[in-house]
Amino acid sequence: MNWSDLLQYLFFEAFIYKTPRDKYSQYVGLKGIAWGKVYPKFTNFVIIALAYSCISPLVLGFAAVGLSLFYLSYRYTLLFSVQPKIETKGKCYTRALQQILAGIYVGELCLIGLFSLRKAKGPAIMLAVLFFATIAYNIATNRYLNPLEDRFPDDMVDAENGEQDPLLSAAEEGQAVAAGDARIDEHERSHVQRLGREMHLPQKVVSPIARFLEPHVYASHQAMRAFLARTGAETEPAPEYSEEDIKKAYQNPSLTSKAPLIWLPKDNYGLSKKEIESLSAEDLEATDEGAWVNSKGKVDFERSNLRGLPVWKQPKAY
Repeated sequence: MNWSDLLQYLFFEAFIYKTPRDKYSQYVGLKGIAWGKVYPKFTNFVIIALAYSCISPLVLGFAAVGLSLFYLSYRYTLLFSVQPKIETKGKCYTRALQQILAGIYVGELCLIGLFSLRKAKGPAIMLAVLFFATIAYNIATNRYLNPLEDRFPDDMVDAENGEQDPLLSAAEEGQAVAAGDARIDEHERSHVQRLGREMHLPQKVVSPIARFLEPHVYASHQAMRAFLARTGAETEPAPEYSEEDIKKAYQNPSLTSKAPLIWLPKDNYGLSKKEIESLSAEDLEATDEGAWVNSKGKVDFERSNLRGLPVWKQPKAY
């Protein structure tokens, strides 16, 4: 149990949040997660483990166990306790992946220094070659990952239609997949598979190598769609969009959002009704439905039927 979040919830509920909207927002909303604080901690954890592993390889075992426990904890947290508020488009992952290489660089330099002190020329030369190979690998990953951060993969862009259908419904995509339009013969596109056939190598040997070396073929957008269609994976119902939703999809919400409804708690003295009438005279929309002041003077709202509350909004899934 996350005790800090529980105590924070109880404290804000009792002393800070006084309006129905504040209490409602806290009740229905999940806490966000600060990726800028999460990634650096575990990146440093891995870098330290990799750097010290050259001196004591046993560190890798303890680091693997620790990261596995953290994985289980964060997996549960992300599924049930928190909700990411910011879409990073995978940039945090690629940055952390590149930063982890710093631990490998430090470990290799330490080994080169240790072998040089012991005057072991052979291992020192081998580590120097490995060090430059790591640099080449780093350059190669930057070369292939950086374009993916700036634009869509090529197989997700239709050169003829472009952005004419920016919000294509999942139902239309599902029909295309079911009809076989998105099904790709990976073996025909794979260069490794072609070499394997020419050398008469068994598929059990060639397939794992091809999948590892050619993710652009076996893990592409179209390949994953075809895979999901073959496995019969369950998908969510296709969202429906009106013409107004499509026009406003890429606009700043501050330009398209309406003035928020003023939500007042109902009281036994009719003060909320008088306030609603005065606000209506100023062309301001207000209501006291679903909220009230209880016998203890505390503000509360209807929790059994959240969709019936006047401030309920069905979020749009684009």
